[in-house]
Amino acid sequence: MQKNLIFCVLIISLACQLTTSQSDECFPRLVRLLIGDKYADNSSPYTATLMYQTYSECQKSGIVFKGQSFQTATVSTIHSDWNDTFCHNKKKCEKVIYNQYIHTVKVAVDPQTSFTYAFCADSANKEGCTEFYTSKMPVLSSNTNIEFRTNFLSQLGDIKKKTTPLKIIFFGDNDLSDAGKITVNAIYKIQEKENFDAFIFCGDYGYEFYQNNGTVGDDYINALTKINTAAPMAITAGNHEDNFNFEFFNQKFQMPFFTENQNNYYSFNIGNTHFLSLNLHYFNDQVNPPNAENQKKMLKWVEQDLKSVDRSVTPWVIVFGHKMIYCKGSDCQDFAKDYAQFDTILNKYKVDLFISGHKHKFLVMKPMNNGDVAKYKISKDNIISQYEGFLTVVEGNGGTSKMDDDTLPDILNTQELKNSANSSGDFDKKKQKEALLEEITNIGFGILEIQDDNNILIHSIDSKTLESVYDIGLKK
Repeated sequence: MQKNLIFCVLIISLACQLTTSQSDECFPRLVRLLIGDKYADNSSPYTATLMYQTYSECQKSGIVFKGQSFQTATVSTIHSDWNDTFCHNKKKCEKVIYNQYIHTVKVAVDPQTSFTYAFCADSANKEGCTEFYTSKMPVLSSNTNIEFRTNFLSQLGDIKKKTTPLKIIFFGDNDLSDAGKITVNAIYKIQEKENFDAFIFCGDYGYEFYQNNGTVGDDYINALTKINTAAPMAITAGNHEDNFNFEFFNQKFQMPFFTENQNNYYSFNIGNTHFLSLNLHYFNDQVNPPNAENQKKMLKWVEQDLKSVDRSVTPWVIVFGHKMIYCKGSDCQDFAKDYAQFDTILNKYKVDLFISGHKHKFLVMKPMNNGDVAKYKISKDNIISQYEGFLTVVEGNGGTSKMDDDTLPDILNTQELKNSANSSGDFDKKKQKEALLEEITNIGFGILEIQDDNNILIHSIDSKTLESVYDIGLKK
């Protein structure tokens, strides 16, 4: 009798262990919210893209809503199965064994209306669920006058309605080092206080995303969950994510046009602004030979995209990426030459602003047009108007333990550059100095404030103080 009892206890214990193990394998992890397809293609009903990961395929897993119901697409799943050697710039190589399932749920939620949801290992029975997250998607219409702030302008109680600006945080080159955590915590604090419409991550995500069998990247995604479930993120890969043609990284973030362009270039509209994401490192990574067919396809797609923008409805056009065309530094001459075709297209269609990362500092480059400083006016309060080229703002100062050891050798003092310094096509040290408007070395991030159809403000925020250290604006 006692032996039978012990045997039964062992069977029950084993069953419990199996149930717990299966639950752990299917417990949804690393939840993130991305810009949905409808912001790029109005024919799509899906405004929000939500992603999560599990250790098994977990076909019963999915989303549950709290007090609401929405049209939801069938969960799509990618098996991220890797057993390969990863390197950065042919160094820092290590074997990566990674085996997870990445799930994508597309949801038709109402823009500017909060929705609350969780992910469950068994969504039908609501078992093995995450905490509930509350999110809000930004304005979809081209009219940003949907919401108003009221200002009491006199003692008589006159009220003036003022357009609520779109407010977007952008940052890049960030990890979970001591410096990087300062920025992550700062963004979380300011988001709680001000409720931003979206986030833009300008590449070099977590450093190195593949290390420790991919756990470095997963830990970084997890650290951003509170930020990246409050409002959607748009993301572009950096040069540190270029392993296997960016596939390991891009599997985890399905932006609009993912099937067509694998996140290397895509676009979307928020309110009165058209955003175009460009992975220029994909176009020419300066290490591997460029793929002429891919380059031709990318250039054609970008031109068609910008040509299709109706500027009477969408007056602002902003490009974002990791690498930029213009900057200050040893590799910036190469960028101006390598990406000159984009420079021509962006100026042809009168792009207003290019925001980026890559350089581990805050930089502002004057409006540029095909290698030269363009005509523009700037007011005493730093507002640029009548510009005939695009402004570049670099916020690659998110904070990282990595120094610029991955950049190309300092070529500014080589004889080759000295011999070519007088060429009109070279963005040499002299031209960089002429084009530089501001340079600040600190840990920080940017705030993009699109006030209305005629005014944009950009604030560079110090992560330690949460104070703006530099402000600049664009005026139509």
